Amino acid sequence: MAVAPAAAHLGAQWSDWLRVFGEHKPETTAERLVYYPLVVAVLGAWMGGLVLPLDWDRPWQFG
Repeated sequence: MAVAPAAAHLGAQWSDWLRVFGEHKPETTAERLVYYPLVVAVLGAWMGGLVLPLDWDRPWQFG
């Protein structure tokens, strides 16, 4: 879901994808509107996934 707005705006222009996401240089307002939510979504997913191992092997968990 985070990639769909970027795909709709940037299309198949590989050079635009590399500039916006590879070099982290969005130039237009529309590019910023697809860049920042995608970056925050990816960071949030990683941060949420990092704490998952902390809940393993607890007595209140079944299985």
